[in-house]
Amino acid sequence: MMNHTLTGLQDRYLRMARDYFAGSLLPSAARLFSRHYRPASTWLKISAKVAGSYAAFVERLRDVKEGVLPVVKHINPYTGHSEVVFSLARELRQALGECLAGAYVFGSVGSGEEVNYSDLDCLLIFRNGVFQNRETLSAVCSKVFSASRFLTAYDALQHHAFFILSETDLQYYPEVYLPLATFDDVRSIVPLDRHELSITTRKPGKEVDEAFYKMASVLSAKIPRINYRINYYRLKLLLSQVMLMPALYLNALGMFVSKRDSFSIASSRFPADVWMPIQTASAIRRNWPFHPSVACRLLQRISANSFLVTMFQAKIGQRPPRNVVGKILGSWQMDLLELLELMKRDLAARKTQINRS
Repeated sequence: MMNHTLTGLQDRYLRMARDYFAGSLLPSAARLFSRHYRPASTWLKISAKVAGSYAAFVERLRDVKEGVLPVVKHINPYTGHSEVVFSLARELRQALGECLAGAYVFGSVGSGEEVNYSDLDCLLIFRNGVFQNRETLSAVCSKVFSASRFLTAYDALQHHAFFILSETDLQYYPEVYLPLATFDDVRSIVPLDRHELSITTRKPGKEVDEAFYKMASVLSAKIPRINYRINYYRLKLLLSQVMLMPALYLNALGMFVSKRDSFSIASSRFPADVWMPIQTASAIRRNWPFHPSVACRLLQRISANSFLVTMFQAKIGQRPPRNVVGKILGSWQMDLLELLELMKRDLAARKTQINRS
């Protein structure tokens, strides 16, 4: 019971930290004009709640001894050629200094397999002291939110913010957040050298099921409403959510693998025709036709953070060609809903089998 409560405390703090650093807990005006909102006002008011949530998690963690040996991951430096990534690294080093334990890119940018669809996946690990002092936390958070402009500078359709962890989270690491296998393709941008990360995973609980069913519910509600009026931003968000389902499905089965490997592993559990919606989404990703408009490129250059670019793309962004949207209408919608139901049935059957044994 104690560890279950600890898991809930950690998940709550990480959700709050993610939303706080993304600016989601701020009013729209504060996000739009973030340079004029000083930590002593808007940021500071919220930081006390995040710091309090972190403190509750750490207090409970002191009493936990799970006996799990840490896994040591050898992290290589980023050797890619993206100027945006190098500019982001410089800003993080200069703005955050000793508050930042490390900054890492992963996904296709980390593995060097970028395509036109690629966004910038970046994990920031902070010193524990950042979350222990609300003044420090608010100052750091405002700087991280400003650095988010590099995410939309890399990809104007970026739909998520930085991934946020503290050093303490590496001692009780939630694989539902990022599977440990993801670190095989992680590349360090701060520091820009080879080093090790020692990670002790926590035992997975009901959070893995909740993550799967929550995303399945989101997609089940969204899929029937797809039409030709969808813009690039919302199409990419939809496709990314669809292509996350294999990993979430395997997580719920107790298999934590990288997103890249999840496709081949999960597809082997279903007939080829049933898996076709995932294949179609992957094919659109490989041949992604988006190129930013002149107005979008101007916003990318002048924005103080990611918020303005994101709002522009979400509200009045460009629309993809009809032949691209046509691939996810009609039978694709029905087939994807069927696949989601089959995943749910398989999970339910396996849970029943486990309970009986």
